[in-house]
Amino acid sequence: MLDLSYTDLGGLKGDPMNDRLGKIFAAVAPGESAVLARVVDASSPAEIGKTIVGPEFYRLLLVNEGDLDISSVASYSGGFATEDDDTVLELEKRNEVYGELPRNSALFLQELDHGMLDFVLWYYLKLTFADDTQLFAKFDIAKAYALREANRRLIPVLKDHAYVFELKPFEPGPP
Repeated sequence: MLDLSYTDLGGLKGDPMNDRLGKIFAAVAPGESAVLARVVDASSPAEIGKTIVGPEFYRLLLVNEGDLDISSVASYSGGFATEDDDTVLELEKRNEVYGELPRNSALFLQELDHGMLDFVLWYYLKLTFADDTQLFAKFDIAKAYALREANRRLIPVLKDHAYVFELKPFEPGPP
């Protein structure tokens, strides 16, 4: 399990420690293979039968557009969805340790299929910078609805467009 034990991060908002997160973000980019699908159910009858093209899956990446190298990334993640007012479905919680995330690069975190985007996905990250500074950050993807044009932009390091999710700092409490 990702060690979220208490660490003095010196961190209040505006603190230079947390400002390190300003150019680091999560990005959801389409996978390279596409699928054809036919609309079988829609609120508008005119949409039924239309053929649409979309990615077979999406890639979840952590992007570092900042000036500092990250020597290690660790994550604790999961997801949930409600089936009705009484039933909550949860995805298996995962702990992963990744390698480096140098400046101006991207790190592949996970492949997301369309079924996973029926869930609210949450991620807690522990970022260790090259100078041994550690920061904790979190983000979530609130189902496929979160993949909106408003948060889509060109990511130069990916040479592609992606949906961007801001990292928010957090300080884990004492154990």
